[in-house]
Amino acid sequence: MERGAFPDVEASRKAYREVKKTFEPKSAREMAQVWVDHVVSLSPDSELAAAGF
Repeated sequence: MERGAFPDVEASRKAYREVKKTFEPKSAREMAQVWVDHVVSLSPDSELAAAGF
């Protein structure tokens, strides 16, 4: 589902690589959760965004 969190596909790919490198998930399931959490945190109305993360 598109959320409009990134300006283009390349920006989303770069962010995905950075998240994967930073969090070093041990499984696809863990990566999926980390990625969803990251994208949700980009929403201006999220609690994480409000906290500056």
